[in-house]
Amino acid sequence: MSSAIEQKSRPVPRLDLMLPIKVGALLGLAFCFFLAGLIPWFLGHAITDPARLIALTCCAVAVVMLAIGLGQLIQMRTSRQHLMHMIAQDNVVQATITGASFNTLRHMGNKAACWVTCMWTDPTTGQRHDYTTQEFWSASDPDSAIVSMGIHQLPVYINPGDPSDYYVDDRQIVDFLAQR
Repeated sequence: MSSAIEQKSRPVPRLDLMLPIKVGALLGLAFCFFLAGLIPWFLGHAITDPARLIALTCCAVAVVMLAIGLGQLIQMRTSRQHLMHMIAQDNVVQATITGASFNTLRHMGNKAACWVTCMWTDPTTGQRHDYTTQEFWSASDPDSAIVSMGIHQLPVYINPGDPSDYYVDDRQIVDFLAQR
């Protein structure tokens, strides 16, 4: 029974919300360039040599854009699988919150991009590790939310062989800020 409860409470990593838009735009452009390159080949008897060169260039640009878009999709999928595997291993440490920051240059409506930083000292080696959450969007200051919630630590899922490979579970803060 307790394992089912623990399974439900495990975090699901947020994806970069802009990545699917970027990939979709690249794939759409690739499709357009590919079509622009294929049309002259179908009308080949009426097309001059410079037009075929332009068509070939359009096809080449389409192939490059398609490769970039597919590469980003593959990277997004493998990154998510890696994080889910790390979370499934359930090697969690409690890291002390050291601060929160706003990126005032990135806005989405009335919300700004922000993140929380925290640190953990490995008890066996005494080495300090600094961790940063994924970027999230908030209309209010995350520092004040952390203070009002009374949170001093965040769970961090780490790779036991490499503590620099991590995922910070910031659901408490993100959910609290979403309700404000």
